[in-house]
Amino acid sequence: MRGRVRLSNDDRWFFIQLYRWFQSILQVLTIIRPETVVRWHRAGFRGYWRWKSRPIG
Repeated sequence: MRGRVRLSNDDRWFFIQLYRWFQSILQVLTIIRPETVVRWHRAGFRGYWRWKSRPIG
């Protein structure tokens, strides 16, 4: 995804409330980076095609 994510006012309100209730949430949210998610997705896709392409029988 390119560019900046657009947040609505409702999204902003949600994140503000989340931060007020759980101030340590920022540490949790920054653990997983977009590159990590992409790497997991690619690994899963490779595993799927490896399984799908295996010889039958």
